[in-house]
Amino acid sequence: MKFQYLFCGLCLIVHAETASADSASKSSTIATTPDGLQLVVVNTDSNSVTIVDLDSESANPIEIFVGNSPQTVAVDSDGVYAFIPNRFDDSVSVLDLQDQIILGCIAVDDEPFGVVAGQQHIFVSNQGSNSISVIDRKTYLPVLRIATEFAPRGLALSDDGSQLYVTHFFSGKLSIIDIELMQVTKVISVSSSANISQSVEIDSENALAYLPQTLSNSSNEALLFDTTVFPVVSVVDLVAETDLRGERIAVDIVDEPVGIPIDAVRSPANKLYLVNAASNDVSVIDLDSNTAVAHLEVGDNPRGIVLSIDGTRAYINNSLAGTVSVIDTMSDQLIDEFQVSQIPLESEILNGKKIFNSSNRTDLARDQWISCATCHFDGEHDARTWFFADGPRNTPSLLGVSETLPIHWSGDLDELHDVESTIRNIQAGTGLITGSDNCDPACDIAPANQGRSDDLDDLARYMETLTFTSDTSLDTGGMLSVQAQAGNALFNSAQSGCSTCHQPPLYTDRQQHDVGTGDSALEKKGLVFDTPSLRGIKKTAPYLHDGSAASLSAVLVEQNPADLHGVTSQLSATDIVNLVAFLTVLPTAEAGAGDPVSCVAPPASADDDDLVAVLELSLNHRSFSAGDALVLKLNVAGAGVVDIYSAIRFPDGSFVTLGETIAVSALNQVLSFRGAQPLSAAQAFPVVDVVLPEKLALGVYTAFGVVVRPGFSVLDSANWISMDEISFEVI
Repeated sequence: MKFQYLFCGLCLIVHAETASADSASKSSTIATTPDGLQLVVVNTDSNSVTIVDLDSESANPIEIFVGNSPQTVAVDSDGVYAFIPNRFDDSVSVLDLQDQIILGCIAVDDEPFGVVAGQQHIFVSNQGSNSISVIDRKTYLPVLRIATEFAPRGLALSDDGSQLYVTHFFSGKLSIIDIELMQVTKVISVSSSANISQSVEIDSENALAYLPQTLSNSSNEALLFDTTVFPVVSVVDLVAETDLRGERIAVDIVDEPVGIPIDAVRSPANKLYLVNAASNDVSVIDLDSNTAVAHLEVGDNPRGIVLSIDGTRAYINNSLAGTVSVIDTMSDQLIDEFQVSQIPLESEILNGKKIFNSSNRTDLARDQWISCATCHFDGEHDARTWFFADGPRNTPSLLGVSETLPIHWSGDLDELHDVESTIRNIQAGTGLITGSDNCDPACDIAPANQGRSDDLDDLARYMETLTFTSDTSLDTGGMLSVQAQAGNALFNSAQSGCSTCHQPPLYTDRQQHDVGTGDSALEKKGLVFDTPSLRGIKKTAPYLHDGSAASLSAVLVEQNPADLHGVTSQLSATDIVNLVAFLTVLPTAEAGAGDPVSCVAPPASADDDDLVAVLELSLNHRSFSAGDALVLKLNVAGAGVVDIYSAIRFPDGSFVTLGETIAVSALNQVLSFRGAQPLSAAQAFPVVDVVLPEKLALGVYTAFGVVVRPGFSVLDSANWISMDEISFEVI
């Protein structure tokens, strides 16, 4: 048997994911099985999912515990398995829906959020590491890591499984990943002010994508409550791969003011059901006329929605009520609500969390416009700088805020209860306290607010729970990298003086200092600023009180010419790199806080007990011309020892095989790419990395990768453990 015949036979293989027979698969906090008989609901605060039998009213929901802070759920096209990313465990739980048990979990990258499942792969967005984990369905091995822009979150697969769509939480951008190439091929910007973008609804019929988002009007220097943020649904043309600016849905105009549009589904009747997390409601918008046909109040902090298989029902996950609301999409009326989880938070903390996330009360917000979560979603930050009465202020994360009082960049809030001033002056609510907010002439010199309002006390108690979930100071193996070790020594040295103000373990001295950044004409509070904690700083760009530093290196170099913010002018480029390396892995918790999560993978479908392997190719483009760079990589993962082969077939049917160190065989000869290769976690090998020469034959080329047992013939397909192919064109 000749190798070229083998390759010709491979042409019939289609490398595309099949998401579902009827609609695109998307990440959401709620999903149905393909037969429409079961509902799977994520309960983030309960660390569980609930399976609801929709075919039997008498059946009780079954709650199953998963990992720490589950976010979304995807059900496979067979309705056998569900996959649930656990944000604070950096894992994905695998749930057997038939036996209703957890089979195990899959370790992924930092802060997983979105998940979708195709026939061959599970895709997981990792917000904390700006990546997509590609997990093989057969082995449950993460075989490939696709780098993306900042903060990927929502995911959706096209109907044919050829495209993966990725939302970016802080920028509102939509990335498109070509599944065959396993590469980002397009990034679409919908608005420079788009924010809180964590879901995308695909309209396959009209080749459109709908993205619920919040636009931030942060460039406005004369803010009023209703000129700060705007609820919208951005619309993207998936054929032209462009933002349809004229088709954007302004929800406050089409329907009424709402807070934080977060998820949406399109019905067969071409209506968009839009879930608004802060205002606790659903906007029903006729997409043909672009008008609202219904506005329905649901439960606390709804964050997900899914349609029944026949489109006659919409199910909404009310995340802070532990309930599911049901809408009849024929009449657009609420017809039911049922309990899926008893949230285990203390009643005062749960009440505080509801208050933090709500704009649905007049004491919290005027016209449902703003909640605490609008700028501090999940207690974190919005990557924005706002023009407040004090001057330009970059939104800080609230994680660990109770440990680092006072708060505000000017250090003028000496207790968490002083957020009463924010509720009144920024959110335009009437306030949680009767009478003065005790911030006149200043919050830190007026009487305390603690004890003046049960709701305000509960809000403060919830804010105290906004702590870091793990110690991120450790690289692989529990050791700092060489660069981070050098940066740590430099940070704590008299040479830099960094730790003088940013004192471990909180990395703040809780004092105010003049660091030379407050001389703008826009600044109203003087030259001194509260020392921010540096914990978790990797994820909170931009930096400084006015957001003027886009990166940590900019803080140390461009924004510190007079050495008022540490002594950095004499540091070498290597010193800066080392210092930044340390800052990005600063501890977010005390050493030893919390035990590492043990993630035991589900049993793989392997041929041998001692050999599990999966191979995946990735390529940078689909078409090339002379002078273009062609980068082909071979990604493998598993356990055991294997032989790996890689080949490229030319347009005329001839082929070459590729050997170690990018050696090339003679024409139509077989050369092993890696012989007796030990497998471990995902490994990436360069196969081709060249600039294409002139006079290269035009036409379609195909790259192949095959894994076999050591010493077994690659010419016999019965020996293949894993195989992949990618076609590309030279034009």
